[in-house]
Amino acid sequence: MINFDFNQNCYGCRNCENICPKEAIKITENNEGFLMPIIDKDKCINCGLCDKICPYLNFKNNTDLKKKIWYSCYWNDIKGRNESTSGGIFPVLAKYFLDNNGLVCGCIWNEEMKPIHILTNNIEEVNKMKGSKYLQSDISNVAKQIKEKINDRIILFTGTPCQIAAVKLFVGEHKNLYTCGLICEGVPSYKVWKKYVNSLEKKYNSKMKQASFRNKELGWDSPVAKYKFDNGKERKTLSFTYDKYVIGFLQGLYYRNSCSNCQYKGDGHNSDILIGDLWGATKQQLEETKYKGISAVILNSDKGKDLFEKVENNFSYKKIVPEKVIKYNRLLIQAIKKNKNRDKFYENLDNMDIIQNISKNINENKYKNFIKEVLYKTKVFRLVKDLKK
Repeated sequence: MINFDFNQNCYGCRNCENICPKEAIKITENNEGFLMPIIDKDKCINCGLCDKICPYLNFKNNTDLKKKIWYSCYWNDIKGRNESTSGGIFPVLAKYFLDNNGLVCGCIWNEEMKPIHILTNNIEEVNKMKGSKYLQSDISNVAKQIKEKINDRIILFTGTPCQIAAVKLFVGEHKNLYTCGLICEGVPSYKVWKKYVNSLEKKYNSKMKQASFRNKELGWDSPVAKYKFDNGKERKTLSFTYDKYVIGFLQGLYYRNSCSNCQYKGDGHNSDILIGDLWGATKQQLEETKYKGISAVILNSDKGKDLFEKVENNFSYKKIVPEKVIKYNRLLIQAIKKNKNRDKFYENLDNMDIIQNISKNINENKYKNFIKEVLYKTKVFRLVKDLKK
């Protein structure tokens, strides 16, 4: 029977719940909104299956990450890349699996604006997997579904490093399972996001139907947070400087506790391919991409290398040294430090307005950010960017 400090170290992957033959483990939301196991000791038969597939209990270093193949990379299809958050790597990989009778497992928004993982061969559903979702997705029972189908189909699973570890433990190292990991900073709870959504829905008097944290209307390097509502209204703000939810996310204000203790960093990564933004891209690289996004791609296994070679004609890519990526992506190799205001934020989660709660606990230059937002609303910001380009 799993037995450790769930609040500090559980990744919320549901493996224990899905493997238990007696249904002795139930995953429920704690007071912060994170998924945690509750164990019925009267039902438990001490079979030990949950211990064997727990990502926390079964961690091991999997690779010498710096000795793998590192690329700067972007999809040559500029329209397709513009619809992705970074360099458009995932859509190309996913298409290969669909074209070869395979399945793709990734994260989409459901009708309640909750991120969930699904397994599908439907191109429309795969398209919904594009774009960053800045909170923890619920992978539900997709590991079970993958295990049932893995002998007959090639399957691509994409998610955070801890989710990939969970799926690999549940399914096993199968030749038909390919994994694409994301360079992950950390994950907030759905409860925080839902309160933010509710706040915006109240303001716009309509249900939210679409969220994009990194719209590229101003380019990949100046993302816009865009929210659409059923009544046709739309909210757009500069993502990194004016959207309260995104700012709190980037400062790690509401991450899961295990994110500050994450084992799946650096040599702990075990995905076949690892992708994320190539922050620190040079002006020349930005101009080459038309400011529509560029990714860091790490081929972390022979399977990953073989898969990339099958689709490489779709990309423009060059080898880069790991240090260039790591310099601007430190969380690729180390867990984020716990935000000093995190506990205070969650203490007030149920008794304070969410915008007020975030504002009280983040660091921001309100005057500078306000000026930027005014320039954006008056379209001067775009003019300045165009002149710089």
